[in-house]
Amino acid sequence: MDPHIYGVAEEAYRRMAREGRDQSLVVSGESGAGKTVSAKFAMRFFATVGGGGCGEVESRVLAAGPVLEALGNAKTTRNDNSSRFGKYVELSFDRRQRLQGARITTFLLEKSRVVLQAEKERNYHIFYQLCACAHRPQFQSLALEGSEGFFYTSQGGEAAIDGVDDAKEMEKTQNALGMLGVPEAQQAAIFRLLAAILHLGNVEVKAERDGDASSVSDDDPHLSHFCTLLTLDPPPVAHWLCHRRLRAAAESCVTNMAAAQGLAARDALAKFLYARLFLWVLEILNGALRDAQERQRFIGVLDVYGFETFATNSFEQFCINYANEKLQQQFNVHVFKLEQEEYMKEGIPWSLIEFCDNQPCIELIEGKLGILDLLDEECKVPKGSDLGWAQKLYGRHASCPYFRKPRAADGTFVIRHFAEEVEYSSLGFVEKNRDTVYEELLDVVRASGDPTVASLFRDDDSTNQTQPYKIPVRSARPPIRTPDRENRKTVGQQFRGSLRLLMETLNATTPHYVRCIKPNEQRQPFRFDPHRAVQQLRACGVLETVRISAAGFPSRCSYQDFLTRYRVLIKKPDPVKKDPKLICQDLLQDLIKDPEHFRLGRTKLFFRSSQVAYLEKLRAERLLAAAILIQATYRGWLQRRHFRRKRLAAAILQRHIRGFLARSPSHPSTSRLFLPPPPFWQARGRAQRRHHPTSLPGFCGPFPVPAPPRGRHHVAMLLPAAGGAAAAGGAAIPAGIDGRRRAAGSRHGAEGGAAAAQDPPAGQIPQSPAGRGGRAAKGTLGSGTAPANPTRGNGAPAKGASKDGERKVVKDGALGSAPRWPHSDQHMDREDLIEAYYGMAETNRLLESQLQEQRLQHEAELEAIREELRVARGDVDEALHGTTPQTEGRRPYRGMLDYDPADEPLLIRYLITELDPTKMAAALPCLPAYILFMCIRRADDVNDARRLQSLLGAAINAIKAVLQDSHGVELPSFWLANCLRLLHCLKQYSGDPGFMCESSARQQEQSLRHFDLSEYREVLGALSANIYGQLCSTAGSDLQPMVVSAVLESQTLWGPTACRPCWNPKRYGVPQLWGPRSSHRAEADPSYTLQDLIGRLEALYRVVSEHGLDPEVILQLFRQLFYRLSAVALNHLLLRKELCSWATGLQLRFNISQLEEWLHRRKLQHSGALQALQPLIQAAQLLQLNKKSQQDAQAICSHCTALSCQQLVKLLSLYTPLDDFEERVSVAFIRTIQATLKDRGDPAELLLDTRRCFPLQIPYNPSSVPLDAVPIPPVLRLHFLVRV
Repeated sequence: MDPHIYGVAEEAYRRMAREGRDQSLVVSGESGAGKTVSAKFAMRFFATVGGGGCGEVESRVLAAGPVLEALGNAKTTRNDNSSRFGKYVELSFDRRQRLQGARITTFLLEKSRVVLQAEKERNYHIFYQLCACAHRPQFQSLALEGSEGFFYTSQGGEAAIDGVDDAKEMEKTQNALGMLGVPEAQQAAIFRLLAAILHLGNVEVKAERDGDASSVSDDDPHLSHFCTLLTLDPPPVAHWLCHRRLRAAAESCVTNMAAAQGLAARDALAKFLYARLFLWVLEILNGALRDAQERQRFIGVLDVYGFETFATNSFEQFCINYANEKLQQQFNVHVFKLEQEEYMKEGIPWSLIEFCDNQPCIELIEGKLGILDLLDEECKVPKGSDLGWAQKLYGRHASCPYFRKPRAADGTFVIRHFAEEVEYSSLGFVEKNRDTVYEELLDVVRASGDPTVASLFRDDDSTNQTQPYKIPVRSARPPIRTPDRENRKTVGQQFRGSLRLLMETLNATTPHYVRCIKPNEQRQPFRFDPHRAVQQLRACGVLETVRISAAGFPSRCSYQDFLTRYRVLIKKPDPVKKDPKLICQDLLQDLIKDPEHFRLGRTKLFFRSSQVAYLEKLRAERLLAAAILIQATYRGWLQRRHFRRKRLAAAILQRHIRGFLARSPSHPSTSRLFLPPPPFWQARGRAQRRHHPTSLPGFCGPFPVPAPPRGRHHVAMLLPAAGGAAAAGGAAIPAGIDGRRRAAGSRHGAEGGAAAAQDPPAGQIPQSPAGRGGRAAKGTLGSGTAPANPTRGNGAPAKGASKDGERKVVKDGALGSAPRWPHSDQHMDREDLIEAYYGMAETNRLLESQLQEQRLQHEAELEAIREELRVARGDVDEALHGTTPQTEGRRPYRGMLDYDPADEPLLIRYLITELDPTKMAAALPCLPAYILFMCIRRADDVNDARRLQSLLGAAINAIKAVLQDSHGVELPSFWLANCLRLLHCLKQYSGDPGFMCESSARQQEQSLRHFDLSEYREVLGALSANIYGQLCSTAGSDLQPMVVSAVLESQTLWGPTACRPCWNPKRYGVPQLWGPRSSHRAEADPSYTLQDLIGRLEALYRVVSEHGLDPEVILQLFRQLFYRLSAVALNHLLLRKELCSWATGLQLRFNISQLEEWLHRRKLQHSGALQALQPLIQAAQLLQLNKKSQQDAQAICSHCTALSCQQLVKLLSLYTPLDDFEERVSVAFIRTIQATLKDRGDPAELLLDTRRCFPLQIPYNPSSVPLDAVPIPPVLRLHFLVRV
């Protein structure tokens, strides 16, 4: 339901793409209101919409969440997963709004929680996860036990959280670290530091000498474990835990510490260790998320701790509430102050709205001599105390309305925050602000033998500060070492600086606010406390925001920007008005009838809520109408052009046919040579049919064709085109026409020759030598006249009479004039013959390609026949003469290939590295695999292990190298088929009876004899699985940009020319679809139709089938692809509200039915692809079902079994009625669905994992082709191989 976290995130993403400005998403609210979850969903949205097929970056960004939650979240009395630090995640995008990296900044980690937890609270999650996995082998060296056995994890009393398994959470944390690329060595170092902190908390400091001194036993097992894990020397650690060094001027002394001071030193070291560990892990995460490219824009997501108030509030709660005060101030400045000031500046009539300004409270905290200044001053006093600091506060701020002193002056004070009044206890403020760690203990840790630990605690404060240039002067007295704590900034100063930088970043971006409201204090579902909710809304200023939004104008833009975007809505532009303001004013008066919905400022236009959406709707409708008009005009022109070409082609055919019929009018079969014309030929009008009557039965009248222009250039173009026209026309004339032509010539006699001397015979066209198939006609172009047809004395035609088809061509330069036809006044023009010529050229090209394929196939078959003939001859010789072929110099071919070991690189080069799969279309499928195995058989036959290992190793490495640089699915499909075929051959010819049961007797004789290649079978199986994964990833990445547009947005049912989608195989050629061009099309034209998607699937199916991939693997491949298609479509449906409607459900079901039909047509319905489409099918049906009564809810729950409860609720919440007659889904109906499905055990994730990959199941498919029958085409250039 609105408002939704995805809606706010989508608005930020769109504004970044449209305006080109950085955005920020500020998630705030009280502790336990859901800020961390909301920020997590926002980042998941950005990672999904900004992915574009690059899954590694999104995975790493999302994987950073579990790691930070494990190290920085803990259970409190108000929240089971409370963030004890603030973080600001900057998601960087490139120019195309694709996610390219991220950077994380943190604020004020609550270090005191490491050593101290209140009742019913826990330490950080990572400690309990580590203790829950202590029994695992990889953690046994840490000497851990249950969390109840450590002091730092047992103070709260409750070590478990309902519904949370710490062992499983540890697995998620480790998986996230692995996904981020953190090596196992660094992970082990992280776990060693965490275990060392737990052991340090159990180190016992005993009191001595009446409490004035303390000591640590050398036999303390936890001290031993601590030093072993950090590679430290135990005696120095035990000594400096109980002693400290005091310095005075140039002298120093070591003094004892009491037991309480020793425990404080131990806890201070533990906090320091954890803080450095947290910063180190954060540095690792930023290194894994950093992108090498320069970022263009970013969207920041701020997840900061919520406003907190407990029974006892200390320094941590003070800093947290101070940060929330700063965020509330930034919200006030952005929403109220700047908003109302802009109205005043633009001259918009406006009544100021009062709001709660928290600036005085912030001045109380960070102003001059404020709370933080007095605290820092007290920390500098040698014997500064918490009570002394509290007394200074009482004296300085007693008159401040936002500060109050309680009646009992016990060191407490009250601050009136924007949310409510909070009482703080000053106990521990001074020490926590100092954050004191004794230098002697740090020096011991820096001397660790573990380089990782030593580098973590190296003091580099001096390197971070720039020092001015000074002339070096050596002092006469030895320098006095200043304690490091005097140079180190206090925690308050660090936190104030971090907040200042955060506010500068937020002010430099366009902020978007997410206010999380806690429904009740009991943390119970479906329970809403109205009084508590209104209190939170009033505290964070939402009520005033609603008032100012209702009374104000939230949308605004400059006049020029408005005119640039909405110029298409101007119906009658006035060229006289050059002022954009006047043009905008007239346009708005025509579009928005109510003048209260907009205001004209001095430099900007202001709109009330929903007016910009209304203008966008009008603009989209106008652009849609313009696009339809452009498409209709273009399609009409295209159809008219096609019709004219067809009409001219028909006229040419009629002209030739009539010429032929005119030459043989008395033949009885002329009326049966032609079929009735198509219907569109008859729609020519009665007037033209009257002027062109026909005397031939079943033949329509001629189309009027204008006479061609006469001239040299026109006739010169007629020559090459005439050959194609004559050939095209002649293809439709039966073979008996030549006989009739000769008979007609014999009847006419000499007068026929005279006629031929003046005009060429009807139905013939002058041809060039090329138009006649490369043969020059005698007497046609040699002179200006054609020879008469001589006859013999008996009236029979002479030898030259058969050439009465030759016609006269008058030469004038090249040619003199165009030919004339004796029985028609119509002449052939240039366009007719060009059209006929191109048609004939296309026919010739197709015929040539077919002949080329047949020639290659015949050569392969001929080579196979020759090989069989050689074998047969050898068998015959042996049978007749009783001698073997070897004795006569000939050996029978046993299906093995031998080669010189020096030619092995050449074999790998020609067979793998430089092999083009497109040249193997006419060859035996998986031919490279057969050739490799035949070479392997030869190495086995001669018992040459070195050659065998070298060949297999070189072949596997070459295949990996070829696939590493491949683009598209052509190479992965080809080599996956060959690797599987080679694996099948290794099994089939291994000699194992289980594999050889389906082999022929001839194949069983060709088994391997000396070597067991089972290990290589495992290697080939793993290689095949990797290639299969690459093929699935490549094909899925090519399909993913098409899914949303083709499956969800394609509107084939609603257009005026809607028809059943069909795909054209010629349109979806393999090189265009699966080559490098596919990415260019995806970038240039992101709009795809369902026909495009089905065509892409058809092209992939054709590729894998032609390469000879196993049918079982093809089924698994399309199951994987259809799962990804379904997951991508369903995820977008769950994220886009405008798609959740009844019309989308109807269109989606139609589109899915087309995909199902394609699966049935290709016999892929049993591959599991239909089951993968079930979630999408049920989502489409859900959008079409009734959603009102209890019976409807039961039907939905029983029918939609492939959708989780969370997905059902999401779709029902997003459902949008098409009109006012349809109602939205009620909240009561959604709750009924939730109550019905609460015990079904659905997964918690809303979106499907698009990167899920089903494991490859490799079948066993033995080959029926004997090795001695495998042909080797010459195109492979393997002439150096010798048949054995």
